[in-house]
Amino acid sequence: MDPKKRAYTFEQAGEAVGVSSRTLRRFVERGDLAAKYINSKPVILASELEAWLESLPSEPVR
Repeated sequence: MDPKKRAYTFEQAGEAVGVSSRTLRRFVERGDLAAKYINSKPVILASELEAWLESLPSEPVR
């Protein structure tokens, strides 16, 4: 992730963490990740993305 960037589009955030934008949208829909809106355009704050990554399990879920 770019340390200077403050917000990402879903596509940029997905690219930054190695998942699809659709995967991130599902996490937002479930309430696990928060999106903000610039007018009608959703973005994910860099701080929110970092906190979400830190909250993920250290071992694979089985």
